[in-house]
Amino acid sequence: MDECKPLVRGDVAVVALLLAAPGVDVNKANPMGAAIEFGLADVVELLVAAPGCDVNKCDISKSDSGAGSLPLWVAAGKGHADVVAALLAAPGVDVNMVDPVHGSTALWKAVERGGDTRVLELLLAAQGVDVNKVDTIYDVTPLWKAVERGDVPVVELLLAAPGVDVNRGLRGPKRVRSFRDETSATAAATAGR
Repeated sequence: MDECKPLVRGDVAVVALLLAAPGVDVNKANPMGAAIEFGLADVVELLVAAPGCDVNKCDISKSDSGAGSLPLWVAAGKGHADVVAALLAAPGVDVNMVDPVHGSTALWKAVERGGDTRVLELLLAAQGVDVNKVDTIYDVTPLWKAVERGDVPVVELLLAAPGVDVNRGLRGPKRVRSFRDETSATAAATAGR
């Protein structure tokens, strides 16, 4: 991570100089990961503007399997609203891309995180966001997850989102629970919410 020290310190001027150097590979040594880890939105803005930057590159945080997580997913999970905004403004960002390690989108991760709703509001405002996209592990929608958590502010935001399907819940038998076709309303009722 020595190559990322200027990033970690948030030295925007130094990062800008490095990015202007001939032959620099903006995707090498994971500078995006360092900037996201520390919530450095100004550095993320520089990186996504750099020629050759792959904003959907999956190597932000390596898992034991060697697979990495998506930049937008990690930023959403950390609650870095300014970083999420910078990534959403980047050309080519895929707001509905499923993280290969965790099986969910950035929107789903923001719902799972709960709490501060700024990240969720940014993701819901993103063009083309699929508010009903289920994760590949639990097979539930973001709304279903918010209801299960009992997170009222998040449920309210999701219910106000264009296209939200309140009747869509579990898609298949992946869930350990016995409610194969449980909707968000059923989940709320059975959880006493």
